[in-house]
Amino acid sequence: MANNVQLLQTKLHHPALPSDLVPRGNLLERLEAGRVRPLTLVSAPAGYGKSVLIANWLERIDWPSAWLSLDTDDSDLRHFLAYFIAAVRRVFPNALGETLKIASAAQLPPLPELAASAANELDALGQPFFLVLDDYHRVAADSPVNALLERLLSRPPVPLHLAVIARRDPAIPLVALRARGQMNEIRTQDLRFDAREVRTLLEQAADFTATDDVLGNLEHELEGWAVGLRLVSLALRDNQDPKSLIDGLQGGVQQAQAYLMQEVIARLPDRLRDWLLKGAILERFCGALCDVVCADEGADEAPDFDGDGFVRLVRDANLFVIELDPQGEWFRFHHLFQDLLLGELRRVSMPEEIARLHARASRWLEIHGFVDDAIRHALRGHDATGAAQIVERHYRVELNRDQWYVARRWLSMLPADLKQQRAGLLLAQAWVSKFAFDLAVIPSILERIEALPGERTAAPFGSRDFSFLKAVIHYWQGDGDRSLAFLERALDERPVQPGDIEGDYCFYLGLVLAMLGRKQEAIERLTGLLRDVELPGSYRSLLFGGVLFVHFFSGELFQVGVQAKRIAAVPETKSMENIRAYTDHLLGCVHLHSNELDQALHFFRIAVSRRYLVLPRIAADALAGLALTQALLGRADDANETLERLFEFATEMDAPLYALVAYACQARTRLILGETVPASRWADSVGLSPTPGELSIWLEVPAITRARTLLALGTEEALSAALEQLDAIRKQSEKWHFTNQTIEVAVLQSLALDKQGRDAEALVALQAALAMAAAGGWIRPFVELGEPMARMLERLFDRERPGDHARRVLDALETLRTRAATAPAVRSQMDAGSEVPRGERLTDREREILKLLVDHLQNKEIAAHLLVSPETVKSHLKHLYDKLGVKNRREAAARAGEIVGAARVQRGAPR
Repeated sequence: MANNVQLLQTKLHHPALPSDLVPRGNLLERLEAGRVRPLTLVSAPAGYGKSVLIANWLERIDWPSAWLSLDTDDSDLRHFLAYFIAAVRRVFPNALGETLKIASAAQLPPLPELAASAANELDALGQPFFLVLDDYHRVAADSPVNALLERLLSRPPVPLHLAVIARRDPAIPLVALRARGQMNEIRTQDLRFDAREVRTLLEQAADFTATDDVLGNLEHELEGWAVGLRLVSLALRDNQDPKSLIDGLQGGVQQAQAYLMQEVIARLPDRLRDWLLKGAILERFCGALCDVVCADEGADEAPDFDGDGFVRLVRDANLFVIELDPQGEWFRFHHLFQDLLLGELRRVSMPEEIARLHARASRWLEIHGFVDDAIRHALRGHDATGAAQIVERHYRVELNRDQWYVARRWLSMLPADLKQQRAGLLLAQAWVSKFAFDLAVIPSILERIEALPGERTAAPFGSRDFSFLKAVIHYWQGDGDRSLAFLERALDERPVQPGDIEGDYCFYLGLVLAMLGRKQEAIERLTGLLRDVELPGSYRSLLFGGVLFVHFFSGELFQVGVQAKRIAAVPETKSMENIRAYTDHLLGCVHLHSNELDQALHFFRIAVSRRYLVLPRIAADALAGLALTQALLGRADDANETLERLFEFATEMDAPLYALVAYACQARTRLILGETVPASRWADSVGLSPTPGELSIWLEVPAITRARTLLALGTEEALSAALEQLDAIRKQSEKWHFTNQTIEVAVLQSLALDKQGRDAEALVALQAALAMAAAGGWIRPFVELGEPMARMLERLFDRERPGDHARRVLDALETLRTRAATAPAVRSQMDAGSEVPRGERLTDREREILKLLVDHLQNKEIAAHLLVSPETVKSHLKHLYDKLGVKNRREAAARAGEIVGAARVQRGAPR
């Protein structure tokens, strides 16, 4: 969109800077000598010509460069990444493609993943370049942006050379960079003008020849401050008493600021002075915006100039105006000059007058699509209600682009109490939570809306959205009838322009009808909507996705594959990245359930590579699918490596659900590989009757895996508990018409009956499971059970001819037997000759951490070695202590030494 392009230009264009602030040549020579270093830091207070120095340096070198001017919004990591990537792509148009995808994902991946992706892609660039980060002091000290730069500079990509310009030192490890000789530094003392340079400046800018006394006073009061000297040159123009002006400089730099400002402003024409002060409220300005903000609303006579004329005047007068785009449309004041103007504006204007200026700016900016700036000006004008109304008018646009995180950022800008008092803002919060799949918070938000009488219908689309969100909650609670009632109520109201919101309405219609057993009606209604060829791509994809889910719940694998391919054929847009990533996972599931393992492996690998483009639950399931596929292929080492990635992902997400999925998948993978799986404490976290959200289409359902581990134990008590668990799950899956999970459970029930010695019942149950699975071509649920299922099938064939599908399953099991017989038994050094408490096998990452513990490394050192965060190391250590039965790192290190020693003895190696 045009406004986004304009904003991008104002932040990325190389600024044109005042020529009379050009720094000394020796500074440029110093920079030239050190340009091979990854970081150049120019740190000094405002007004010392820092940007001028770098701008002139870039003109002298032959490397390509990009310039990024930062503001306070760039403390947000997503914001910063968007502009960081855009800046690099100014120089290398196709650079950072994968990083751009994951940085644009609905949920940002952990910082180590972002940093690694950016570093790898920057390393692949074939040409060195400079990236300037100007005004870096505007990035908050606690911003994750600092951690990102720290990671990039810890192992700097060869082509990247950063130039950081700031009023103070940034919150990155400068000491380490300095010690390694990786940083150029330019400080305040380097940037100060000496007496000779001050004389030259005044002669050129003000046609004023300074005496030694004048120069001495300027040096004493201004300390070589470049902007102060520039203000002096402006004040000296046409001044009849220059000595008095210079003598008035007393009290040091701080006092000189106000004095010089008043001297400069006092000599300007009244209207120009008035426009300057009013325009100071703007972070960036153009002629049209100045017309709205600065013009006198009640003026009787025509003004001397308009907005464009004002811009020309301040440029011609050299009033510290910086050009921000190649077209010469957008500008900003030098930040220090702007601060001085704002101080003068507050001195001569009433607060309500300044508030009116912000209100004018806010209205213009909103109309022209600069929503963030419009919200900010409304808040600066103490109009929180106006800011809230801006959010309410625009958040749906961002949701329809699948950019719900933008709406979340806008909401974060508003006062907390206000967000609880307006139905429109509460609806926005509920929508953001729905898009983020944080469904648990939505009921309380809807209750709050209901406590605001008459407000629900007042919000744009309020009644319709309220009904839909109620339908979503009832669906995931398993109440299909109430969900459909709310959904039909929402769909009966006036529809809006198709986008992700409207697509969600229809997507859930398919899900709810399928839950109620009305599969054919669901498909017909969704496919009827698809006949409109003019629908946007993301909307069409959601309709295809609804049909896909209906077929998946019904266990119709072939039709799922057909719909997935239709989604893949829809022209790709940015908002469809997550849909495509999700589709790869679903295709992996289809091939896995069909026992087409090589194809499943292919799609799961793609899905895992895009795991940060989708919701975390989907990403966890993709990792689980990859581990299970590798285990079924007999690739034990690959499966264990994937499990390690799954545990790391669970740690990154810092939510109990993903840890539960990881532990369940680990137990299930061991069963496939023929390893003993003891009862684990994770099973205590599993409920007997899962919700629709816990069943749905997932490959890894911890409640079902709990039953698998009980079957593996094989005791009478365990078998009874397994059957109880499976019976409860089957009742739920049949109630909600989740045939996919019913097949899974039915196969396990037949094996449980067989282990209890109830042969006849077991074979009847197996025959029924085969009949259910045959329609959709399901093979994997049988194959995963390995030899016990093969023996049951052989007995079934001895008794009767169970059909073609049974033969296909038995053939697949025979292939699995052959693969298991030829697969090498691989045990790692850490596992060999050692017994780990609770029978928990150590992952490769845990073994690596143990070795580093033996070397007495601390958490931060281990994190740096492994390129993970200290918090990730702490989480790994917690799991390690539990597995090893120890309480602290000292005991863990001692236990590690015993394990390694035992392994050496078993191999006959010397201790």
